[in-house]
Amino acid sequence: MKRFILPCIVVGNFCSVSSHSFAQQFTDVSSQVGFVMEAKKSKGNPVWGDFNNDGLLDLIVPCHGLSLSHGPFVYLGNANFTFTDIRKTCGFSNVKTGQIDPNDDGDWHGYALGDYDNDGNIDLYIAEGGGGHRGGTLKRDLLFHGNGDGTFTYVSDLAGIEISGNRGREGFWVDYDNDGKLDLFVKNYKDANGFVNNNRLYKNNGDGTFNMVADAGGLAAATFGKHGGAVTSFADYDNDGFMDVAFSGEATSEALYRNNGDGTFVDVSEAAGLKKLQPCQGIAWGDYNNDGLLDLFVARGGLGGSSMSNTLYRNNGDGTFTGVTQEAGLTSIANYWGCAWGDYDNDGYLDIYVTNITDDYMREGNFL
Repeated sequence: MKRFILPCIVVGNFCSVSSHSFAQQFTDVSSQVGFVMEAKKSKGNPVWGDFNNDGLLDLIVPCHGLSLSHGPFVYLGNANFTFTDIRKTCGFSNVKTGQIDPNDDGDWHGYALGDYDNDGNIDLYIAEGGGGHRGGTLKRDLLFHGNGDGTFTYVSDLAGIEISGNRGREGFWVDYDNDGKLDLFVKNYKDANGFVNNNRLYKNNGDGTFNMVADAGGLAAATFGKHGGAVTSFADYDNDGFMDVAFSGEATSEALYRNNGDGTFVDVSEAAGLKKLQPCQGIAWGDYNNDGLLDLFVARGGLGGSSMSNTLYRNNGDGTFTGVTQEAGLTSIANYWGCAWGDYDNDGYLDIYVTNITDDYMREGNFL
């Protein structure tokens, strides 16, 4: 099976050392492994995938605004636990030398890896932000076909990716209709002045092209967020075999959409027992109590140094959730913007890591 990590569910056992004394120690090895120490403005999560099919994980670290960053960091993983910088050879355009497409506005945002054509090679989608023009500039998101050798070829124009003024924030590969082909969901957002950008759902035709699904299958207007957009996470929370989706984001409350199994989604937030509190930021699915059901963690924070309590929803197994924040001991108050589950001490139980920032976007003490 091709090895890559989708930005959806972060669950798993991180292997190797059984001793808690070793598992709980972290050492910064960024320079030693060959990461380039350049100050750039990050945007979105780093994404892991085996770009050259050598059995080793490679890495893309997104950077925002190509006029200043001149593209993301792109690394090939080596067998000696180091990385090689391949930015100049991987096929991503550098705005110093010219744009990839006349409709590439250089405002690159969320990155997503997935093998959309089932050829065994990892492909890449990048959502473009519209350059901050609130619909005044036409642009096209970027789809790169992976060649399997550490290089990529631009194919947005061939694959049917639209030219529009929508302000893209994130892209997600997900087989929403269970036909064995990865489809594409693009999260757009409503800006501070109220300009609305409908979300997009592209159905994979199986021949290297996509068709836009009407009303994005019911997700076109799902939770528009301000400023930073909205966070999106796909997961099968009701174990019916179809991927559902949860949303959060600045100036919105959490929302849950159930996949009906017929190519459409429906908002079940209230029926499922979500509190729909504002504001919320990061979300993470994880079975924290090992009962076989995915639970939902919501990190809460906002601009202006908001200090709030997070929310943990326990999955009841009947399509509903119960808030268990207090009884779970998650009572700390801070300005939370991100979260991730992981068994960091290898005891078989998922732990939770939550980021905390000040009102000027500087990181304060985080929580584990």
